[in-house]
Amino acid sequence: GLENAPSPSRLDFIYPALDGEFDLHDLAIALAGRHQAANAAVAVAALVELTRIGWNIPAAAIRQGLAGVLWPARAEVVARRPVVVIDAAHNLASVAALVRLLDESFSARRRLLVFATTQEKDLRGMLACILNRFDHVIFTRYLNNPRAVDPEELNDLAEQLTGRRCQICSRPAEAWDSVRAMASEDDLICVAGSFFIAAEMRLQIASRPL
Repeated sequence: GLENAPSPSRLDFIYPALDGEFDLHDLAIALAGRHQAANAAVAVAALVELTRIGWNIPAAAIRQGLAGVLWPARAEVVARRPVVVIDAAHNLASVAALVRLLDESFSARRRLLVFATTQEKDLRGMLACILNRFDHVIFTRYLNNPRAVDPEELNDLAEQLTGRRCQICSRPAEAWDSVRAMASEDDLICVAGSFFIAAEMRLQIASRPL
């Protein structure tokens, strides 16, 4: 349900080793999403290769490591009811991965997006990928780096792409107050577009939780 983070990804890992098969069934991966399962498989394969040349890496250690890994601002669930997800997606590939993750791992009555990003990024590509996946979009800008894109510029691009204009908040504090006021318990709030906005919005969320 929406009161919980998505269930950990599960992975069955089978790998040819010197003594037959190296089997690790039903590995729990703390990071959600199909792409994180693929990343975990690559990591486990590297560990298995190390065991083949003599390293002592117990299977229990691999299980514990995958289940306990933390990666702030990568599909990080920081609140529930409504769910609040912070993801530092800042290019087309990472935005597309975020969209897939939200589709695969979360259900919500409405999706609300707070988005700010950095100059010299593929603004049009990112917005084309993400805008139609959200019911309400707030453009803002981070304050701790001068390379933030003006939210009015983002809004102009959004209008070109979708024919509609989005909400603008000039500061992260204003964006958080606005989105938290409109969100119901069955909604999902997502913060994305930059590591800078992820960091600044986390501070806002911590200071005024839902």
